[in-house]
Amino acid sequence: MDPLSLSASVAGLVSLTLEVSKMIGAYVGDFHSATGDSRDLYAELTALHQVLEKLIAFLRGDGARSGLSFKNTSVLSSAIFVCEEKIKELYKKFDKWQGAQESTMTRLKEKLRWPLQKKDCD
Repeated sequence: MDPLSLSASVAGLVSLTLEVSKMIGAYVGDFHSATGDSRDLYAELTALHQVLEKLIAFLRGDGARSGLSFKNTSVLSSAIFVCEEKIKELYKKFDKWQGAQESTMTRLKEKLRWPLQKKDCD
């Protein structure tokens, strides 16, 4: 896979990571009693977003100019795939949490409940 194609994949992941970070940030900001897990996950996603932005810049700059090529089985390609799957899982959970279309009381309870399990944050 050429660096430009790989950077396009990473760009999609950056977008998704940013969206999930915003969702978690909204939760943490709305509830001062947010757990340490939620704050830690927010910090990790923010750091991941920054790393991915730098990876895109490299792949589109030096990586593209040097003629690098990555197989689908390369560590970088595999790591991006796994990371994308995890971020998609988080997105689905937070999207469901944000978009509860039930009664006002049920929606309030859902919004107050942290949507992830401890294992989702590790």
